[in-house]
Amino acid sequence: ASAVIALRPTDPNGFYWSGMACMHMGEFALAIEDFTQCIYLCDAKTDAELQRQSAYYTTICEKSAE
Repeated sequence: ASAVIALRPTDPNGFYWSGMACMHMGEFALAIEDFTQCIYLCDAKTDAELQRQSAYYTTICEKSAE
């Protein structure tokens, strides 16, 4: 995903897949940033909005568990 972002910084797909990778690695703040950029670059509603909400929710749950 990083290569796609570097080569095509206006393509939302790179940010989407980078966000998905960050989610799977537990890097929720980075995932939120990537999904937000994906949403910004998309003209229509996307799965990135749902994934961003999931990252926010997971972050909140982790903080409340501390």
